[in-house]
Amino acid sequence: MMKRNQILVIVFLVLIGMLSGCQVLHSEKPIGMAPEGLQVLGDVAQFGDVTVYWDTLTKETVVFDENDYTAIPAEMLIAAFQPLEGTREVALIADDGFMVKLPYDTLTDTYIGYREELGWCYLTEKHPVNARIKHIREIIVIGDDADAVGKSGLNIVTKEANVHLSLGELLAGSYCSIAFLDGSSNLDGLEIDVMKRKKCIRLSDLLTDAGSTLDVSNLLIMDREGEHYYESVSDGYFEVENQKINYISTDLHTVIRDIYGAVINPPAVSNRDNFDDSIHYLEKGQKVVTLFLDGFSYTQYEAIKATHPDWFLSQLEAVQMATTVYKPVTNAGFAAMITGEVPAVNGVFDRSYRMINCGTIFDRTASMGRSSALIEGDIKILDIQTKTYLNTDDNGDGYTDDEVFERAKALIESGEQPDYLLVHFHGIDDAGHDYGRFHEKTLQRIEAVNGYVKELRALMSAETKVVITADHGMHDTADGGDHGDFRYEDLIVPYAID
Repeated sequence: MMKRNQILVIVFLVLIGMLSGCQVLHSEKPIGMAPEGLQVLGDVAQFGDVTVYWDTLTKETVVFDENDYTAIPAEMLIAAFQPLEGTREVALIADDGFMVKLPYDTLTDTYIGYREELGWCYLTEKHPVNARIKHIREIIVIGDDADAVGKSGLNIVTKEANVHLSLGELLAGSYCSIAFLDGSSNLDGLEIDVMKRKKCIRLSDLLTDAGSTLDVSNLLIMDREGEHYYESVSDGYFEVENQKINYISTDLHTVIRDIYGAVINPPAVSNRDNFDDSIHYLEKGQKVVTLFLDGFSYTQYEAIKATHPDWFLSQLEAVQMATTVYKPVTNAGFAAMITGEVPAVNGVFDRSYRMINCGTIFDRTASMGRSSALIEGDIKILDIQTKTYLNTDDNGDGYTDDEVFERAKALIESGEQPDYLLVHFHGIDDAGHDYGRFHEKTLQRIEAVNGYVKELRALMSAETKVVITADHGMHDTADGGDHGDFRYEDLIVPYAID
């Protein structure tokens, strides 16, 4: 017979086990093959099923509510899929659609467990009882990285705001369900449509959630292949397919895959119009000068027009809002201006590209038997076939604008102005990077360039047509300014013909 002390010890251990809702026991026997059906999605390096990492995960046998589970620490499971910086929440979604969102930093000492009759379950004593979801089919990691705005995920650009939703926010948000035609089959004259239900997010819902009051009439959608699509629509859908975002029109006839985002009610004008407009006037026998103000955003133009109405740029007639291309950086925007084409056609997607895959305005001018030239800063940005004047910062003031101006001035005054001339001022972009869009020193640089533009225009004949535009805009950062994102400040630039 057991001694009294032994009985007390056993009773004590049983009581401890009963009071402990989640007791970890390390199993000595193999746990077996990976159970299927649990997806980890959202703001992670790669979507996937738990089976992908099963062999590398530490499995334990966990006793919870008097049942044994094959379990993995929740933090460890999610870490295997490499959550992106800024992860703030995790959504657990069951087969029946039941969902809970949990703060990411509360997952320590909780488990994702599997039991055949209950499927995947969340085992926790730290959260309310309704967090103990059974039959989990999806774990969605939700990020909140401010640096991702305009880069990853879905970006909706309006003049009111830049609406950004990460993949995790999209997947854990409100959906509508649409039946999408996936094909058809025919047997003995009987044709049957094959439909596929898609979970989609409606554009109008996204705008409403963002507090936008805009009525949508047009969209400009840019994809990751460098194509731009103009759609005359009042609404549309977005779907997450793997780690890509697709746009689907409301009539379900248009599908644009792997997009960066959409500009709502975009301007009718683009800086690519520089190509067609310049050719138009050249064909009429006129001379054309393009004054290229690097990094001059439409938001900066609006600011100086309001605060410095006496400046030459502020007094230009018919200055229009214009889009640039994605990615809004100098190489891509410059290539768009001189080819009239989007990156998918001209082949210049970002700063790493210099070769152009199609004809330029300089090529077209030469084919017309007309002369052309480019006045640049101290480096040749694109591989352009025309006479090029490079200019270094000879006086050491930190900018090449004055040297570019003097070169252009001398060329015009010499009587040797070519039929087409492009003059590239870099200083507004340089100052914007260093100080931000509206810093006093940036405004001083805009004022200096404004003076150069005014004087050059005065030197030209009245018959010479002058196009004034930019390659991209600029947004503010903690330590100055930057560009290259899918956002209003970077994508919208001024465009004027004088």
